[in-house]
Amino acid sequence: MTDRIDIPDEDMRGFYILAGALIAGAIVFAVGSLVYVLVILGNPGPTGQFMSWFMLGFGVISTVPVFVAAQLVKPQIADSADETASLIGRCRGRMILRFAGIQGACFCNIVAYLIEHNVWSIGVAGGFIFLMLAMFPTRTRVEQWVETQLMQQELN
Repeated sequence: MTDRIDIPDEDMRGFYILAGALIAGAIVFAVGSLVYVLVILGNPGPTGQFMSWFMLGFGVISTVPVFVAAQLVKPQIADSADETASLIGRCRGRMILRFAGIQGACFCNIVAYLIEHNVWSIGVAGGFIFLMLAMFPTRTRVEQWVETQLMQQELN
C-alpha cells in the first residue's frame, strides 16, 4: 500500500490553468457566436439541418478515440527516479488530450450553429462544455489517479 500522495501546488496550478483555458476558449467562442447570430444577424432562424447533424455525429464520434488515446499517454519523464512526478505529467497529458478533443467537438457544433442557426447545435456545444466542467481536475481526482497508478505498478 502506498502512502498518501500530495500533489505540489505548482503542479495543480498547471492543471487548473490548462483546463480553465480549454474550457474558456469554448465558452468565449460560443458566446461570440450567439452574439453574432442573435444580435448582428438578427436571429434569422434555421437555414438547414445537414451540417448540424453532421457536426453532431462528428463531435460524438471524435470524442471516443480521444478517451482511448488518453489511456495510451506515456510518462513525460523518461526513466525518472521520481515516479510520482512522472505520473503527474502523464495525468496532465491525458487531461490535455481529453479536453482538447472535447473542445474540438464543441467547436464543430458551434460552427454548425454559425452556418445553419440551429439552436440545438449550440446546446450540444454546451453539453460538451458541461462535460469538460464535470471532468475538471481537482486535487483529489489527481491524487487518486496517481495513487491508483502506483498501486497497479506495485501489483505488476
